[in-house]
Amino acid sequence: MSRLLMFPEPFPDEDIRSIVFRYHVRSVNVEFYESRYELFGIRSYKQTVFPKRLNVLFERLPIGNKFTVDSLLYEHTWYGLYKAFFTSERNRKMLHIMKYGSDTQGNPNGQPNTGFQSILSSEIKYCPECVIEDEQKFGEIYVHRLHQVSFLHSCPKHHVRLLTKCPVCKCNYGNVETGKLLQAASCKLGHAMNSEHVNLDERGITLQYDLLEDMIFIRDKHDELSNETIFFKCLEQLFKRGYITSTGVHLKKALLSDLIASYSPDLIILNMDFSSVYFKNAILNREMMTNFIGFYLLLARFLCGSFKDFMSSQDSLSLQIPFGVGPWACENSKCVNRNIPKIKSCIRKIVNGRLGTYSISYDCESCNLTTILKGTPTSYKVSFHNRRILEVVSKDYGLQEIIDAQDQMAAGIEIDTYRTKLRRDLSRLLEQNTYQKRSDIRRSAESMYRWFMRNDKEWFEDKIPRKISQDSIKLNFQEIDLDLQAKIRVAGEGIDPNYHLPIRRGTILNLLDKKDHNRFRHYYRDKLPASNQEIDRFVESRKQFLIRSIPRHYSKLVEQGKVKVSVNKFKETSVSYYLNGDDEVDHHILIFLQENGALL
Repeated sequence: MSRLLMFPEPFPDEDIRSIVFRYHVRSVNVEFYESRYELFGIRSYKQTVFPKRLNVLFERLPIGNKFTVDSLLYEHTWYGLYKAFFTSERNRKMLHIMKYGSDTQGNPNGQPNTGFQSILSSEIKYCPECVIEDEQKFGEIYVHRLHQVSFLHSCPKHHVRLLTKCPVCKCNYGNVETGKLLQAASCKLGHAMNSEHVNLDERGITLQYDLLEDMIFIRDKHDELSNETIFFKCLEQLFKRGYITSTGVHLKKALLSDLIASYSPDLIILNMDFSSVYFKNAILNREMMTNFIGFYLLLARFLCGSFKDFMSSQDSLSLQIPFGVGPWACENSKCVNRNIPKIKSCIRKIVNGRLGTYSISYDCESCNLTTILKGTPTSYKVSFHNRRILEVVSKDYGLQEIIDAQDQMAAGIEIDTYRTKLRRDLSRLLEQNTYQKRSDIRRSAESMYRWFMRNDKEWFEDKIPRKISQDSIKLNFQEIDLDLQAKIRVAGEGIDPNYHLPIRRGTILNLLDKKDHNRFRHYYRDKLPASNQEIDRFVESRKQFLIRSIPRHYSKLVEQGKVKVSVNKFKETSVSYYLNGDDEVDHHILIFLQENGALL
């Protein structure tokens, strides 16, 4: 292909999609996909947030141009932001896709999503005041990269609402599917854009601007930041604040609870939802960070006040030995050696690895008591045991002590006393609480539960709730199958006919409740035949998807002014995969055009 005669000079902070559209306006091309083909060798109307096949563009740019790949990516897209969150391997693949294109459709390492939970908007947004200023200053309107942030609802410069569509006729000002963008300060029907000023005291406005400032900081510092450094800063700060235990367990539930409490109800204004199971499983995973950039922006502010302070923090992940290395002091208030650190040996145990709780016990020769510290090094309880009783009671837990014959008789008397005390404590506990299951008792008094099961099981079994028979909790799969079949039918029939993706099993299952979703996933092979058959009624083959999409693609042609088209023209000007259709698909296109009086 020959070199281009011209290519528009980008405006300050202009989105690359706007640059491509302004080229189209200046060209002699009637259809936008023709301009896309000239620039990138791609026959498509759709514009993506990051370009593909830049190698074609740079081979065709006019001689003497000063464009570079870096200048386009880092000055006219948000790639610098994404680069900081990409792993090095993902960054390498993404750069290859942008320079040379992708060999496979639907590449999971390709374009980041723009929609739910995305940091970039799926719709083109304009500031009415910026539109007027740009038209006066440059003689043209263009898309500002800054405005395309999903949670940003107003222009930081003019403090007016950002608009995606005309409030009168509801038509979009810009459409990434057709490639068409705004060319005048009005919609295509002539309705003028109106400016609605926002109150800076309005809830969420300040937070939006603060998060935008963090995004700009990351974007402009992309050469200094990386997925690895951001991730390990997260670990440092979470460990410092107790959201990662000393055994490495991530306390996600506690973290999300505190984060939501700190920013609620601003999360609704920011269009952020942290309730999905997918989100909870994917956070704090280096490979998935780009899917939840908004979360990490909020997390950095929650932990350190701003992303800049977050990255400049100097906390380490050093792990202290729980309760130190000694010597320790007896905690008995009546001991003559109280608060004198002279005990040099202890027994150390992990109580709960998930919560990072430990216990240590050490003996005092002066008062003959064993001091036990149990909890975390910063929050623990102190208890005491008579050493002789402790030795006998703990015998079943592995502390095999030699007790001479004379002491056995005395110890036996003491163990009976200890058993009587525990029985009295358990009876009082059962009177105070109504326990439905044994596990409830175990959670309330685990040490007591374990002691009884080892040393006084017969009496204990008679007092606590009986074991639940497995026969009483068997699932009635016939009823479940019929109920699930009806729910799948409702979900499938409720899918919008204009749904833009092929309907797969996951499409249906994602519309069900979590409980029904999981039941189908676990039992569909052999226990849910009706549900299995029902869901297959809605799953589409590639051919069925193409046939269903015919009205949707025709409506796009109507928006472009093509009311009557031939079958071949429909295929050429619609998405490229119609070109690889078969006779049956062509026949459906023909019938549709005939029935709608649109056949040329």
